[in-house]
Amino acid sequence: MDPSRSLPDGRVLVIGGDANVLVCEIFDPASGTFSTTGPLNTGRTQFAASVLQDGRVLVVGGAAQAAGVTLASAEVWDPATGVWSAVGSMAQTRVAPAATTLLDGTVLVSGGQTGVSDNVFVAAAELFYPATGTFNVTGSLNQARSEHTATRLADGSVVVAGGRASNLNAITGVEIYDPALGTWRVAGAMSDKRR
Repeated sequence: MDPSRSLPDGRVLVIGGDANVLVCEIFDPASGTFSTTGPLNTGRTQFAASVLQDGRVLVVGGAAQAAGVTLASAEVWDPATGVWSAVGSMAQTRVAPAATTLLDGTVLVSGGQTGVSDNVFVAAAELFYPATGTFNVTGSLNQARSEHTATRLADGSVVVAGGRASNLNAITGVEIYDPALGTWRVAGAMSDKRR
């Protein structure tokens, strides 16, 4: 999982990345230097992150400092203050989910696993509402998966590709989320398995 996120001003936010690391840093490509910013409230690894329309950054789920503890919690980083603030929790704990900011500013959180070492994969998806800091359930994926990609397309829909499924193998499956309907449809499979 990539623990960094590109900010609207071109800098890069490097977030935790290990369940024991709270420290976050900002990389400035103009100067080639790193500087520290506010620490996470909860150390986490295998989380998902997405840049919100207003430039703040949302992190969701992951595994906590205590071994085997999967998180449903979320935090938002404010670039103006450098402070992370807890927001509402997801309905589902998730390790290795995907998070994608939609055209309307909400964030789609899809898939994941319920634990670090278990084989229980998640098909459920949720939407994060930045204005209220809350989550609501939306339509579930057709195939439960973790470690997948989720990319917003020009029309506002989201394509989810690959990942890992309950048999622990990489998969070829592709699905597309329709934000207007809150539903997923199966699309053509990739020629190779990817995670």
